Amino acid sequence: MRSLRFMLTVVLMSLSTIALAQSDAQKSFDKLKTLAGSWEGRFEGKPLQVSLRVTSMGNALMHEMKGDGPEDPITHG
Repeated sequence: MRSLRFMLTVVLMSLSTIALAQSDAQKSFDKLKTLAGSWEGRFEGKPLQVSLRVTSMGNALMHEMKGDGPEDPITHG
């Protein structure tokens, strides 16, 4: 679960810190927004639910993971 969380965090941080032209940055963010919804899978053999939600009038993407672990991390970018 940590590697999945780390990978998504790196992607979201990269998109917000890379010096891209506005149009390229907006295209990348628009692609990420298409992932909005609820996703299910397995991580290290355990069930995992991930939800992505577009929020803040389309300017932010909220990510939440739920599984068998003690934490339920939430990130936004």
